[in-house]
Amino acid sequence: MKQKTADVEKGLWDALVIGAGPAGALAAHELARRGMKTLLVESKSFPRDKVCGGCINGRALAVLRSVGLGTLCEDLGGKTFSSIDIRTPWRKLRIPLPGGIAVSRRVLDEALVREAVRQGAQFLPETTVTVNSPTEISARHAVLCQHGVPLGEVRAKVVLACDGLNHTSLRKLPMFRSRVARNARIGIGGIARGTLHDDHQEQITMAIDRRGYVGMASVEKDQLNIAAAVDAGLVQELGMHQAVRTLLKNTATDDLVDLDHIEWHGTPPLTRHSPCLAAERLFVLGDAAGYVEPFTGEGMAMAWVGANRIVPLLIRAIAGWHPDLALQWSRVYRRAIGNRLTICRTLTALVRHPWAVRATLSVLATCPMLCAPVVERIHHAPQDLKATYP
Repeated sequence: MKQKTADVEKGLWDALVIGAGPAGALAAHELARRGMKTLLVESKSFPRDKVCGGCINGRALAVLRSVGLGTLCEDLGGKTFSSIDIRTPWRKLRIPLPGGIAVSRRVLDEALVREAVRQGAQFLPETTVTVNSPTEISARHAVLCQHGVPLGEVRAKVVLACDGLNHTSLRKLPMFRSRVARNARIGIGGIARGTLHDDHQEQITMAIDRRGYVGMASVEKDQLNIAAAVDAGLVQELGMHQAVRTLLKNTATDDLVDLDHIEWHGTPPLTRHSPCLAAERLFVLGDAAGYVEPFTGEGMAMAWVGANRIVPLLIRAIAGWHPDLALQWSRVYRRAIGNRLTICRTLTALVRHPWAVRATLSVLATCPMLCAPVVERIHHAPQDLKATYP
């Protein structure tokens, strides 16, 4: 999959996609499938682990089906889930879900990159990118470095930044600097050996405490994906391993998983947004655009819906830049993703208050149908997917 570094400076690329996570890899796949000369660049070596719940809900699966990748997650050995088991220090509650599948990001991201390359995209891992201010009308310039050694400058008709929370590729462009929420939590993730106990199979287990929450889901190869959002103070006090163990113990969930021998990974503070989503021949997508502790696969769905929505704008930008394209992306993003972030923001605010969690779970235990509209809202397939796959 790796592109020869000597080739990347030659000529003019139609699209430079920065970051090979779900948003970037799917966007590269779709651009290449439409005949665009596409360079996909990733700072990490592949495959690599990533802090993520690994849950792909019905909304996300609908996007994959629309681009001809409907069986990808099953082919990777992903495990299905049909409910979420919520555990708190005060109450337990199981809520049915429309169905989804869980796959580790290590396996999923590598598969998406492989599919993008199969469509004709060029992939360059272990390479950092710095996007420069505009210097010419017909292209955007970016500097590539590999292992700290400059590779030179590339030119692309359009650049798509999907390089995560910090989106360091845009560090020279202050208008894209993220605004981090004051009480943003830290993400922690790892893969454990062995799935959940039999009576907890085909479900997401969510342990919620006042200082954070831990989600667990069985994934491919009899592994358990663990992802947590934890108060920064607790992580500083106890470290990642002990912080996760404390949350599970407080919710009587520690008996479900063996935390020993897990290689933990952390993230920068999670909740944030970029005040600017596009500029001349430059667009921002995925976690780089905004992030609010998603639940039950909502993060993956937002990444793929965003990729689906932005590709037509990218193709128009490749054909010829017009400033209105930047404004259009801001409007499209607000409609397609902004309201989803509002749902996540509401749920995140709720779980920070023990009294609110107790009251909500008590009501739902008495009348579980009340949660159906929220579940449907999160999982339903978009009605206007750009489904162009033959």
